[in-house]
Amino acid sequence: MRKIVLNTIIAIALGLGVVLIIQLVVRKQNVIEPFRTFSDVVLFKALVFVIGLYLFNILRLFITLKMMGYKLRFREVMENVLLGNFFSAITPFALGGQPFQVMHLSKLGMKSYEATNIIASRTLTGLFTTLAIDLLFFKRVLRIIPRGTIGAAMVYIGFTIGVAVALFAVIAFINLSWIRWISGTIGKLFHLKGKNFNRQVEEWSSSLKDSVNYLWSEKWYVMLADTTLSIFYILVQPYLLFMLMNHSVKVPLGYLDFFGLVVMLNTICYYTPTPGASGGVEGIFHVVFKEIVGSSVAISSIFVWRMLTFYLPIFVGLILLWRMKRWENVLEEREG
Repeated sequence: MRKIVLNTIIAIALGLGVVLIIQLVVRKQNVIEPFRTFSDVVLFKALVFVIGLYLFNILRLFITLKMMGYKLRFREVMENVLLGNFFSAITPFALGGQPFQVMHLSKLGMKSYEATNIIASRTLTGLFTTLAIDLLFFKRVLRIIPRGTIGAAMVYIGFTIGVAVALFAVIAFINLSWIRWISGTIGKLFHLKGKNFNRQVEEWSSSLKDSVNYLWSEKWYVMLADTTLSIFYILVQPYLLFMLMNHSVKVPLGYLDFFGLVVMLNTICYYTPTPGASGGVEGIFHVVFKEIVGSSVAISSIFVWRMLTFYLPIFVGLILLWRMKRWENVLEEREG
């Protein structure tokens, strides 16, 4: 629990710290100023939109599990999704969410290998969906960002990371021996513990391959439905930031171009080594969007956007943490 609290404090401090530096040093704003930028109606619409996104994501998992024959209660699925978001927000590289979801589903009576299959396959499907979006929008996004700027460099970095990670996943399906060579090379470069690191990467690759093969061969209709819902979710998710920026100035982009840019920037943020990419998201998005809508509008919109999509899930997750203590007590009683 101490580690959870510490990571939560770090995540909040880093994100707010970057925003405050930009506000106070660059734009001479105070911490309340972003909220004064937007009317109560706009903030209410933004909150309703975020709640709608969470409900959609919960229903998506609820429908997927029901199609697979699991009759979990809606409240249980809601806790799984919300606490999954919480652990993603407080762990480096947002890696904590999926393992928690697998553990939680297993404790609710789901077969552990099927829980792993579902979460791993959804993660991989999302990865390839993001890659397809990056490939489709790369040239369009480059026309938006002035050449030679830091923003343009961020787009190139995001595209490169997205392609590299997807390529790594493809290699895992083709030949595990290539994965051994790649992981061995990375281990030597970064002085990681050789055999342990190689074994962990190989086990992860093998498990991911088995998970995806199983679901797409045995439960292809479930995965097709889930992937369709996932694409819709990814498509509408950036609209909140678009709406906030468009309230202050006329964003000189169509929504599709804006969508492609946000997805590409998210690819960089996923690999920021801070809890939930905190600090990295605020900084990267500001660097890019100040070239499009101006620094003041960019940081105000980004701050409110992050309050609703990052800090709110942390707050909700902290409230729900008592459920984890209850699971621990039940396990101790069974073992006793």
